[in-house]
Parts: sequence; structure tokens; C-alpha cells
Amino acid sequence: MFLYSHWLQLPINTRHKIAEEFGIIKKGSTHVQDNKIQSDGYLIQDIEEAITVKTLQLFLNVEETDLTLLWNELVWRIENPDEVRIPVAEFMAQMTPQIEEPMLLDITKGTLEPMPANVDAGVTVEVKKRGRPAKAK
Repeated sequence: MFLYSHWLQLPINTRHKIAEEFGIIKKGSTHVQDNKIQSDGYLIQDIEEAITVKTLQLFLNVEETDLTLLWNELVWRIENPDEVRIPVAEFMAQMTPQIEEPMLLDITKGTLEPMPANVDAGVTVEVKKRGRPAKAK
């Protein structure tokens, strides 16, 4: 049931692309009630038989076993077919042996550049005491 509730929230084009990739055949008509899609013609059983952890692992070429993470990755790849996403941890693992000086990681560009000399990389954290403030004497 997890998949079907998430399935209906997807844009129609994304649902059709996923159905095509996993060979899911539309067997019914769309049912809308109070401006909410109750059924889009794909049967719950067909979706849950076609989209499993194993089939998602094969399609995505990953070893992850969390269905939620696999589902999110599938939707992202279907909606962004031309983009390549490298997890930050993997990117840093690839770059770590090459780092000999302080570097700046630009997550938006996916680049790692030498840190300018005038940039202070230190972080100062101020810890506040919990509880009521002390009474003034």
C-alpha cells in the first residue's frame, strides 16, 4: 500500500514513464472523487508486484535495501533523466586522498576548489545554558 499512495501523488507523466520502464499495464479507467484521484487505472497488485526492492535495485544499479530511499531515487531519476547525481559522501571519498590543503566543497556545482587564503574555515559555536535566567540581585 506504501507504493500506491506514493504512486498517486506523482505527476501523470512520471507515473506513465515508471509504468513503461517496469512493464506495468493500465487495466482500468481513472477514478476521481472530490477532485482527488482514487485510482488511475493501474492496479495496486500490479504495481506492488512489478516494483519491489529487488527490481528497484536492479533498475537503479544500487545495493540499498530501504524501499523509501529506492523509491525516491527512482522518481528522481525518472524526472531528471539527463542529470547525474553523486552522493556527497561518495564524492568526498573520491576526493579525500587527493586533498593536501584546505578545500571548499561547492555542493551546488559539485566542485572541490582550494580554499582562498583570506577565508576563515573555523567555526565558532556558542552554547547557551538551558533553563531560566538567573535572578537579578
